[in-house]
Amino acid sequence: MAAAAAASAGALMAASGPAGSGTMMFISPENQIVRRTVERFAEEPEKRGLLDMTVHDFDGVKYKLVIDAAKPDALSVNVSIPFFAHIAKDKVDAMLHATYPGMVATSASAEYNVALRVEAPTAAAIPDAAELARRVSRLAVEVAGCMFRPSLEALAAGGAATDGGPASFVPYRPSEHIWVVPRSDRLTVVWSLEFPNAFDAALGRVIASELAEAGRKVPAAPSAIFYDIDAPPAETRDTAVTLGPNAVGFVSITLLKSHVETPAKLSQAVDKLVLLRAFLLYHIKAAKAALHTRMRARVDSWLQVLRRASPGSGSEKASSAIRKAAHAAIAAGKR
Repeated sequence: MAAAAAASAGALMAASGPAGSGTMMFISPENQIVRRTVERFAEEPEKRGLLDMTVHDFDGVKYKLVIDAAKPDALSVNVSIPFFAHIAKDKVDAMLHATYPGMVATSASAEYNVALRVEAPTAAAIPDAAELARRVSRLAVEVAGCMFRPSLEALAAGGAATDGGPASFVPYRPSEHIWVVPRSDRLTVVWSLEFPNAFDAALGRVIASELAEAGRKVPAAPSAIFYDIDAPPAETRDTAVTLGPNAVGFVSITLLKSHVETPAKLSQAVDKLVLLRAFLLYHIKAAKAALHTRMRARVDSWLQVLRRASPGSGSEKASSAIRKAAHAAIAAGKR
């Protein structure tokens, strides 16, 4: 079944993209629920009230938004990042004070790693409500981006990427890892990829391979390479890690100075690196949806043929029974 899924997904990716739209979709670095909540808080003060909301995001990230009834003019934004302990704290602190002036706070719960307090006096440095909401909704991506940003900034400034810090190893998911390897003239980032079941692993392998293949067709794009599980890249060989049964391989992306030479390019590179695993997950889900849509369309076409071929007054009952059996088979396959 997984082999058939891989073959079908490969044809689907080559023909029309995983969602049948003719292109790949990128994941927004902003959490839209957090963004809308902050916008309403900033733009509609008369509607502020008690709030205690938990919002989940990719890679196990979790937000908690709180407005205390005793202080309705203050919004507390807390974020939990599972791999936070593996990010340099001094880099995170510097980024927070530069990006969120006057808003950095201490989380009331040890469960959350970073906290912001948004209120009229502290938000005065960012008076535009839309810009304030955009920044706050990017909090998790900005924190995770501290894995890459110092080395990329050093590279953009004309120095060696190693000036941004030594090579690092980050177990960013329960059984998946990131290697950040700065060199004198480039930064290489490697992800190990594992999925929860063989079906998703087959699709993930195809999509990761297609990502690397598509990169070769784009002039001046960062180098993207997919490695099989039994032939890991050199950057990973000094680290002893245990890969699970549904590990499919590694993706390596290498960036040069030309890819980060302007602030806009650098920020875009950081966002894409942070969200690459979410990008793959999204396209796996989209590919599965497109495959099931095609399966249903094919079953419907078969049912039409059977209806036309069934003589007599009982044909409608027969068609109904066949239709129910076919849809039951599809539902069983989805499980």
